[in-house]
Amino acid sequence: MSALEKAEFEKTTRQAVKAEIEDSRKIVRDNNSMLRTIANRINRADNEDAMRRKLYVTIGGYVVYTILLIVTLVELHKQDTQIEHLKRVEWLYRWSRIYVKDTEEYQDFERRMLNGKKEEREGMKAKIFSMERDAPQFLYFKPVDDWMPEPPAPPKAEEKEQPSSQTASTSKPQYHKQSSRLTPAEIKAIKDMRANPHIPEDAKPELPEGYE
Repeated sequence: MSALEKAEFEKTTRQAVKAEIEDSRKIVRDNNSMLRTIANRINRADNEDAMRRKLYVTIGGYVVYTILLIVTLVELHKQDTQIEHLKRVEWLYRWSRIYVKDTEEYQDFERRMLNGKKEEREGMKAKIFSMERDAPQFLYFKPVDDWMPEPPAPPKAEEKEQPSSQTASTSKPQYHKQSSRLTPAEIKAIKDMRANPHIPEDAKPELPEGYE
């Protein structure tokens, strides 16, 4: 009985240990599975953030590209419209040109306007601007250049006249001292008087500056 009880005890112990080991293994497998699930979720979240950033960058790039494309198409359309308008104006100019009799004057006008200096072009513009006042008004053609000649400079303010009392107070030089009024004969007479020994020195007239 003792041998049987001992054998039964060992068997029971082995089963209990085996069951405990199996439970431990199961717990370890569950923990490992849980850790793998967590790691996969973390990796998936990182990948989703990276993919989300890439998606935002791609969408932003497409938006910018679309805006640039639209702006470029609008500018090209404007340029085409302007070129077409210039072509029509060119034909209008050619129509009016064939009726000009004085071709030399008209060619001079073309030279000044197309190849002349800035002053020449502005001079022709001012002339055209002045003549347009008496010319027929525009109905279909609308000028693009809103150039206008510069207004004339205001007249300079006249110098105020000095009061008579101030002019009267200024002493005028003596007649024989005014160099601008002395004639050659007068200068010779003054020199003769200064050379005359019979005239006292204090009575001799002084020779004005600038005369020798």
